[in-house]
Amino acid sequence: MIRIAICEDEQRDRDILVDFLHRYFGESEEYEVKAYESGADFLADFCEPDLLLLDVEMDEVDGLAVKNILSERKTYPRTLFVSRHPEAMDDAYGKNVYGFLRKPTEYEKFAEKMRLVMGDLNEERKTFLLSGEKEEKIICATDILYVKAQGKYVRLYLDGEESPLFDERGIGKWCEMLDKGAFALSYRGYLVNLDKVEHVREKALLENGWSVPVSRRFRKEFEEKYKKRLIEKARLGG
Repeated sequence: MIRIAICEDEQRDRDILVDFLHRYFGESEEYEVKAYESGADFLADFCEPDLLLLDVEMDEVDGLAVKNILSERKTYPRTLFVSRHPEAMDDAYGKNVYGFLRKPTEYEKFAEKMRLVMGDLNEERKTFLLSGEKEEKIICATDILYVKAQGKYVRLYLDGEESPLFDERGIGKWCEMLDKGAFALSYRGYLVNLDKVEHVREKALLENGWSVPVSRRFRKEFEEKYKKRLIEKARLGG
């Protein structure tokens, strides 16, 4: 089930976005849409959506304020801004922002942005069955913070898991299985989820406060991939 939230204070524009979503998905996907008249209503009823269509200009709590409040909560839903004023988009960037749609919105532009969002979403919905010493467990690629080699095998460090999980496939196999745009080697035997990285210095600091080493050998390529990933995730523009 794909969860979509629309935060838009104009009824006509809410109706257009709902209609576009129905037109885009048709009967091909299971999805639900919740529409909110204000930023305050959305924040009060917040349940992290897979996609947020967010109006920039709203009374009281506008779209940029909503984005900043969510960032303070360390919550970053995939976001498409909508606005009548392109100049208002100068500050509409950040993690998981896929750009903006100019109102009145054309369906072709909307569908183009949706293809970008859904491409990433489908990639991130990939799951893997771990084959461990004592148990088998299914994990999502997006939950992986990093993979660490342990001899011929690996330990996977997951968001929300206190202890790493074991898998009997080696680091080379995990490099093949995971999205090469989202994961990169930072050190010999360390495969890191770039979407979980806050910044890169002597080490790579992750969102949860952990850090992983970055070696001289891998630093240049790791930093380049990280910067490229940030640009891809921003995707600002018409």
